Amino acid sequence: MFLLLLFILLQSLPYLPVQPFCLFKKVTGIPCPGCGCTRSLGFLMQGDWERSWNYNPMVIILVVYFSVVYLLSLYDLIMKTGFSWRVTHFPIGKYGYILLIFLTLSLWIRNIICGI
Repeated sequence: MFLLLLFILLQSLPYLPVQPFCLFKKVTGIPCPGCGCTRSLGFLMQGDWERSWNYNPMVIILVVYFSVVYLLSLYDLIMKTGFSWRVTHFPIGKYGYILLIFLTLSLWIRNIICGI
């Protein structure tokens, strides 16, 4: 029941007259790396991939990632394996953290340029 209500809410998010606001953007006037996520998720739930990507591309990537993790966890639950733990708990390493920082900064710069 909760998931159904969440789905209905997310369907209507892009069309609500009052959108959630970003406290960071309110204080500094600069969009944060997460700005546009709510609208992006709402459009993704409606199947509008292009508008979702335009608001925040990281949302699509994270939804795909968490969907795969959920399916692997469900597989583990049914088959009694530890496969999802091995897939999701691998060491990232120094270069992995550098890549994450680079992607976050790139998204932040993109949001500033696009004025999201």
